[in-house]
Amino acid sequence: MSDVQQFLGGAFDTYSVEPQQDFAAIPPGKYPVLIEKAEVKETKSHTGHYVEITMAVLDGPFKNRKVFDRINIQNPNAQCVEIGLRCLAALGQAIGLTHIADTSQLVNQVCIAHVKVKDEQNEVRTYSSAQAPRAAANNAVQPAQTVFTQYVAPPVSAPALPTPASIQQTAASMPGPVNQPTTAGVKPPWAR
Repeated sequence: MSDVQQFLGGAFDTYSVEPQQDFAAIPPGKYPVLIEKAEVKETKSHTGHYVEITMAVLDGPFKNRKVFDRINIQNPNAQCVEIGLRCLAALGQAIGLTHIADTSQLVNQVCIAHVKVKDEQNEVRTYSSAQAPRAAANNAVQPAQTVFTQYVAPPVSAPALPTPASIQQTAASMPGPVNQPTTAGVKPPWAR
């Protein structure tokens, strides 16, 4: 019996599962993510610890793609720890935590991961709240707005032209010298 068969119960059919794909890094940007997994791990050199975080992009053309982060929390290099704690602070504040005692507090939380590409790999630079843009928009003082409604005038029909009969009837109903015929060359009183 061969060594592969021993573990798989027979020869492995390479078409029985979808082959592993090579994924290019996602473009730099800010992505809404769900933290799927977070755990403390020891460094390879056994001189420190980091929080390893696995996230899934929630929206857009890279939906469901995985993004990973490693946040130093113990390291012989004090600057690495300082940077790590700043990143952990940003993550905690982004998801609304004031204190982090266990990595389980991070799991199933949604935030915005600020992703960049370094050496053809994605790297998370910091985090921000997924609620911040909406909350800021809702709480922002809005400038006074003038609402213009379009005025539509009712349809106007052309006035009817007077007929000779209506002119005579109007003239007959007017008091005074208007009702009297004028002689040639004499102007009526209103025209003087």
